Amino acid sequence: MRRATSLLSVLGLLTLLAFAGRAPAQFMIKKDQPPLPLDAKQGGEAIEKLLKELDDNYVFPEAAKKMGEAIRKHVEDKRYEGQGFQHGANCIK
Repeated sequence: MRRATSLLSVLGLLTLLAFAGRAPAQFMIKKDQPPLPLDAKQGGEAIEKLLKELDDNYVFPEAAKKMGEAIRKHVEDKRYEGQGFQHGANCIK
């Protein structure tokens, strides 16, 4: 019985490790973290990538489209400039 339990534990761990690389990454930005070096081009690329993910995966396509339009309008109005990546990430939450 003990051997079966150990075997199941090992199989469970291997399964988790096998799928760990496929799971989306999540990270936390600390409030006291200094701004990340991100120029306008990199910021624009990051926003476009995020919006593509939103369009491709959000459960309500029409809502995703409206959110994307609003974020693009904020970018056009330069509302995110000079605020740093952390501020932009907090605005999108």
